[in-house]
Amino acid sequence: MHFLGILIFVSFLLSCQKEDAARSFIVAFLKGTAQNVSLSTQLKLHDSIVSNQKVHTDSGSTLDLKSDTASLRLLGDSEVDLPSVKSSESVFQIVTGNILIKCAKLPPGSSLRVITPSVTVSVRGTQFWGQVRPAEESGTFAVREGSIAIVRNSDKATFLLEKGQALDTDARSSDWKVRPAASAELEAMSQIDNMP
Repeated sequence: MHFLGILIFVSFLLSCQKEDAARSFIVAFLKGTAQNVSLSTQLKLHDSIVSNQKVHTDSGSTLDLKSDTASLRLLGDSEVDLPSVKSSESVFQIVTGNILIKCAKLPPGSSLRVITPSVTVSVRGTQFWGQVRPAEESGTFAVREGSIAIVRNSDKATFLLEKGQALDTDARSSDWKVRPAASAELEAMSQIDNMP
């Protein structure tokens, strides 16, 4: 019976280690400088970013973060808070700036959400770009592949964006309309091809 108890304990420890590995993003690419604001450290290749940490890129910098389900590219002067990085749920809060996201098809029961001051974006197996301008309480989202659902935080109105569509958000207005993505937005998203 003692041996069985040890075997169960070792199995538990091994499963926890697997879960911990799924709870982080790894710095896969860094051009310029970026910081883990929560730890007050400069980021370097292969650093881990875990739940409840905030990342900031300096002007002109590019940072790619990679997990088993998603890749994120933060462009210069961007800041993202990662309140939840788990195998079943990842949540990114865009504080400011531009972020590109490439998400693999998620397993059943898993979710990836992007939160901004005015919207919450639900993602499943897609490629898209989001920009947040906190001073104007506005932003823009455009989809390159797949689809995303955007829920306005103020009244829970939902907007579905599919491939080639975009939405400009403004917390001071309720007149939001899905539109075709501009050629510059689609071209900017071609960076996703170079993400891990």
